[in-house]
Amino acid sequence: MAYRYNPKGGSLNAVAIADELPGPYRCVANVTAGKPGDEDPFFWYANVTSGNNPPTPTDQIMGHMLYHNRNVGYHAFGPLDGTAQWRVGGGHAFVLNVTMDDGSTTFLNRRERPVLRFDAKTRKPIALINGVQNATSTGHCFSFEQPIGVIKKTITAREQEAAPPPFFSSTQK
Repeated sequence: MAYRYNPKGGSLNAVAIADELPGPYRCVANVTAGKPGDEDPFFWYANVTSGNNPPTPTDQIMGHMLYHNRNVGYHAFGPLDGTAQWRVGGGHAFVLNVTMDDGSTTFLNRRERPVLRFDAKTRKPIALINGVQNATSTGHCFSFEQPIGVIKKTITAREQEAAPPPFFSSTQK
């Protein structure tokens, strides 16, 4: 289970596990991008040993969390058994500038509440869905879905070097 909690100084995210749904739960990871303000954790797991789903008792399960902090997305990951500290991946998982299918760029004022859509067969993420607010909005938000791993235009080497390391798609900037 991923959850947000509010210690003194600002909100942070954490991961807790239990042997049964009713609990009791124990915290296995405090996850942060290094500054208070983490929100809206989306949690999933991946079987890194065999790929079986559901996993077998001997499979190693890696937990993943997608969340935002001040309109920028982060991806954190780590073991679910509490034996090692979770890491926040390099670069941003999502940003406010988005390159569209036609090559144009859209700037979003806000990008929150990340959710992934998974392929039914492979169980791999195929789309990122956020609640967003565009640059001309005066308070209303809408859902925005961005395909993962789809490249619709050629990106020059200079553009690629200038962009933060992508987590989802090399079309992000």
